[in-house]
Amino acid sequence: MVVSLNRKEEVIHLMPADVMAYEEMKKKLDELTILFEMTRISTSSVSLDQMLKEMTKSLRNFLKVDALGIFLLDPHAKGLSLHPSSIGYMVEDSESFRIDSGKGIPGWVAEKEEALLVENVQEDSRSLGDREKRGSEICVPLRTGRKVIGVLDGRNRERNTFSKEEFHLFERIAEHLATIIENVRSEERYRAVVESALDGVMVMGENYGLSYINERLASLLGHPKEELIGRDFRDYLEERSREVLADRSRAMQEREEVFPPFTLQVLHGNDGIRDVEVSSTVIRDSEGKISTVAFLKDITEKRKMEERLLQAEKLRAVGEMANGIAHDFNNALSIIIGNTQLLLLDAESGEMKEALMTIEKVAKGSTQTVQRLLEFTRKGTYQELLKVDLNAVIRETVEMTKPRWKDEAEGRGIHIEMILNLEKIPPVLGTSSEMKEVITHVILNGIEAMVEGGRLEIRTFFREKRVYVQIADTGTGMKEEVKKKVFEPFFTTKQFTHKGLGLSMSYGIIKRSGGEIEVESKVGRGTTVRVALPAGVEEEGTPATGSS
Repeated sequence: MVVSLNRKEEVIHLMPADVMAYEEMKKKLDELTILFEMTRISTSSVSLDQMLKEMTKSLRNFLKVDALGIFLLDPHAKGLSLHPSSIGYMVEDSESFRIDSGKGIPGWVAEKEEALLVENVQEDSRSLGDREKRGSEICVPLRTGRKVIGVLDGRNRERNTFSKEEFHLFERIAEHLATIIENVRSEERYRAVVESALDGVMVMGENYGLSYINERLASLLGHPKEELIGRDFRDYLEERSREVLADRSRAMQEREEVFPPFTLQVLHGNDGIRDVEVSSTVIRDSEGKISTVAFLKDITEKRKMEERLLQAEKLRAVGEMANGIAHDFNNALSIIIGNTQLLLLDAESGEMKEALMTIEKVAKGSTQTVQRLLEFTRKGTYQELLKVDLNAVIRETVEMTKPRWKDEAEGRGIHIEMILNLEKIPPVLGTSSEMKEVITHVILNGIEAMVEGGRLEIRTFFREKRVYVQIADTGTGMKEEVKKKVFEPFFTTKQFTHKGLGLSMSYGIIKRSGGEIEVESKVGRGTTVRVALPAGVEEEGTPATGSS
């Protein structure tokens, strides 16, 4: 290179070797530019079709060809199909053009798995006649490993327009394009599997931010996918579950071991809590950044079923215990009560009488407790289920408890609003006395929870051959651990005068009637007790016999 300078200008003379080096550098730069652009398009596209559409447009502008087509191999039909993203082909070709394996220049390239540069297409025996009467053509296989997935085809109207350098550039572009297509296809297959999974799937960063979730997880959390991306996953967990997640994530990042599944409680929008079983693993990218891939299985119904089985087992155990000790215990209590009453006849001092009356009262109360336990399971007895007008039972119970929710409440300076929303329902199977007992227990519990007054609403409705009773109060509500124990015998959060048998007996009554009872509650948001009972109609529309 020769450089001459004067006061007015700088003149640079390039020698032939420098020109060649410059041209070679420019070609390398252009090649790197288009390969980078192809990668950028592949990472920003949401589907294979969109990616190929943008890719073909960019490649055609860069390669400056009259037509650029991507033929993809159909392994089932043993032929090539022109992808709709192709540019410069006839309209009918771009929509339905197919080439059998080995036919035409694209078919020959796909079958032989060799790149081909044709200077004059019309004189080439491999052409398909009128369809391929173009001037010149480059066709190279799209190869991933040893597998050909299609061909990249470039055409010009003029003959002898492609250089060997352009031919080699086509080969490098085709190699990169084939890898991109296969990666996108794999990602789409993976995404299809993940999106159709029955379990929730998510990818979470070190800061608990969600970078990916599938539709199942969005449904589980009760929010649209778009709203969840980028959000902190901990925002959708119960307080205790946040601590569990933090401990587990810390341990996994430090030791990178495979831990057994663990459980969390996720918040489903504003509609309750779901129990999920989480299986997760930690992955690191090339820069060392940590992400957690987790699968969340909804086990809410499984938990409820386990709780029902556990409750049934507890009731069975209590029933066996009660039946086992009832006889001896009642005999002992009878002796205590009999002797106490005899002593009362001879007692002279008021203090002695008061003490004996206390013994008698406690003993009689104990006999009632044993009797209630025996009634709890009805072990060994058969009770005929009759048709019960549940709406009538509710009205009678509300009137019967009026002194508690109206008179007594107003005497303490509080107001409780009783609302009845009773739809037309068929009779249910059971007995009026037991149904009245269930409604009474729930009403009284609701009244006691509304220490400053509030609203108690009773609703009935009929859905899918079952009658529902829903009793909702606006009281203090219950913590999760309390809610799980409400049907357990002897469990109570109230004063010692309460035996804790009301809801547990209600549970036994409803189960004997073939129904279900469940409680929904949150601290500060009240409690709803929902009872579902079979309608008093047997199969094929035959009314149940008897009435109550």
